[in-house]
Amino acid sequence: MSVAKRRWLLAALLTLVAVPVTLAVWYRATYANWPGQGPPERLHWCGRIYERGDGHAQSRRAVAGSGPLYPADFRAPPLIGHRVFSGYTAAEARHRTPTGVGCGTVVLLKVARDRYVPYALLGGP
Repeated sequence: MSVAKRRWLLAALLTLVAVPVTLAVWYRATYANWPGQGPPERLHWCGRIYERGDGHAQSRRAVAGSGPLYPADFRAPPLIGHRVFSGYTAAEARHRTPTGVGCGTVVLLKVARDRYVPYALLGGP
């Protein structure tokens, strides 16, 4: 095998290893757990960080009462993940202040039909 082919194969192998490792490290830094460990420990929305409680999925009525839920502007993890909901309307979220005032203190990760995992605001505004 020529030197050029060996270098190409080595570069391809390193890429095949580096891409998934980089994505896993990014996921860990963003969500505070590794991919495949269940719902993320933390969510980032509205300039704030939300932390998962006990992690038990509950019905919509149990976590949000009878108030309306509105989709937040993201999924967790992106593209392939679950929808995130808030008690705030999209218009209210657009008019939030830079400090996050005007954003909810709880967001909900929809993990199944009528099953939501609540996330509470970490720290203060």
